[in-house]
Amino acid sequence: MQHPRVFKPLLLDVLGTWIRADLDAHPQQTSCLLVPALGMVPPPENVRMNSVNFQNILQWESPAFPKGGLTFTAQYLSYKKFQDMCTSTALTECDFSSLSKYGDHTLRVRAELAEEHSDWVNVTFSPVDDTIIGPPGMQVEALANSLHIRFLAPKIEKEHETWTMKNIYNSWAYNVQYWKNGSDEKVSLENRVYLRYGLPVLCSVLV
Repeated sequence: MQHPRVFKPLLLDVLGTWIRADLDAHPQQTSCLLVPALGMVPPPENVRMNSVNFQNILQWESPAFPKGGLTFTAQYLSYKKFQDMCTSTALTECDFSSLSKYGDHTLRVRAELAEEHSDWVNVTFSPVDDTIIGPPGMQVEALANSLHIRFLAPKIEKEHETWTMKNIYNSWAYNVQYWKNGSDEKVSLENRVYLRYGLPVLCSVLV
């Protein structure tokens, strides 16, 4: 008399397959059928925004995956609908510098392999609040017993016009240190400027 067979699915998270075991009364006669599983591609790791002077680069790390060959798609939310920024790229970064500098933005990225893909990984980014302000340009002129230092606000990358960071923020503070060669003693000063009409900033340091 044959015993009825029982099918019991088991999930292997490493190989990304369903194993359907065909079990009968005799364990030595057990057979297995491999069936592809959906959603087993792991998501990107360490997703973060690297933004300097509004050059906004979404970065991530490729997850460990035995099959290899992963690609990635990155999107941003616009008017309640996600739009592609980078599609099926093998790179682990995507340039979002074209986003508006104001407001909060929802970005997301996923890993893909053929017709399968991972879950999305979301991040929220506010350019004005989150971007890092890079160092200013500086021009120094020696006159008599003084140095005249002219500061130039950092430029904004990939703008159609020549905009600088001072076009975005209302006030600016320059922190200056100076010292003699071979001396450990440093003098610090702060020059806070409320920008009006785009005038250049001048600062004199006596030595």
